[in-house]
Amino acid sequence: MAYVTKFITHLKVRQSIAFLISLFILLIVIDELAAQDFSQSPKAPIKKVFTASIIKAQPVDKMPKIQLLAMVEPIKESQITAQVSGKVTQISDDLRLGRSLRENKPLLVIEPFAYQVALAQAKADLLEAKVELKKTSIHFNQNSLAVNLANAKFELAQTQFNYAQEQLKQTNIVLPYAAEITEIKAYLGEYITPGQELITVLPKENKQISVRVNEQDFAHLAELTINQVIVLSSLDKKQHWQSRILAISQHSENLQRSVYLELLKPTANESANEPLYGQHIYAMFPIKGWKKTMSLPESVLTLQGKIWWFDTENKIFTTQLNDYVLANNKIYFPEQKSKVNDAVLYPLPSLSQGLHIHPILLDGSNL
Repeated sequence: MAYVTKFITHLKVRQSIAFLISLFILLIVIDELAAQDFSQSPKAPIKKVFTASIIKAQPVDKMPKIQLLAMVEPIKESQITAQVSGKVTQISDDLRLGRSLRENKPLLVIEPFAYQVALAQAKADLLEAKVELKKTSIHFNQNSLAVNLANAKFELAQTQFNYAQEQLKQTNIVLPYAAEITEIKAYLGEYITPGQELITVLPKENKQISVRVNEQDFAHLAELTINQVIVLSSLDKKQHWQSRILAISQHSENLQRSVYLELLKPTANESANEPLYGQHIYAMFPIKGWKKTMSLPESVLTLQGKIWWFDTENKIFTTQLNDYVLANNKIYFPEQKSKVNDAVLYPLPSLSQGLHIHPILLDGSNL
């Protein structure tokens, strides 16, 4: 029991010593902190620097051509009609929708037997009239009424024979000119009557190129004249043709004007395959410039048709372009009154008038 009491007393002494040492250390730390100066100078605000790519506007000596969308259209569809009646007994394997066929290509046959009989009868009547004319000429004077009557009967028989020949020929329906089949209205076994429409075709030579031009672009075109040559190309630029201006519409419909072109015969360097009906192609029209024309990449233009300029004080300002042309991924416009030629590429919506920017040239160097 005495041993336990002695141990407890010793433990309390040690705890008291440890407490005093800790208190002494704490007082030293507090004294050191009190001696230190915690006053700090305020931090300077971080200046935000805006950077932008700058490109110089270039003067233009020769204006480019504007690329406008055009379409191949038929001037007028043609109808192939029957001249005789009868049942369709044969249809050519080449008679298919969308197929382009050459001139005089057989298309279908109308039953010819009745017309063959009519031709044979007309031939017999012609021979009989010829014999009768010879007999009459022997027995009567050439100026006699009998000879004149026999001669008239011979001419009638000749006309009826020619008509019968033509009727028989009309039982074979052929394509009168090179054309594309767009509609087939007659079928095997169908009974056909004279004047009935059999086939609708688009003549190969009967096509035009129509170009719809909005009023703004039309105002920037160089003066167009009838028969002026216009270059055409396919959308992939692999085929090229030449055309001439047929007509220029003076009527504006839906704020658009129309220019009509005619294909010219291909040269050695042009595609021999003509564009198809309904095909969209490009037409290259010359455009007129201004007294002094400048150009910039199209990427400097905002959606509102504005350009941000960079002045000599590293500030930017914006101007509204009301007169310009877009061609070949560039924008062409008259020289600005400010005479500033440095423009901001890919302008951000956050730009504001008078903003200081850090300019970067296209090659990555600083101005």
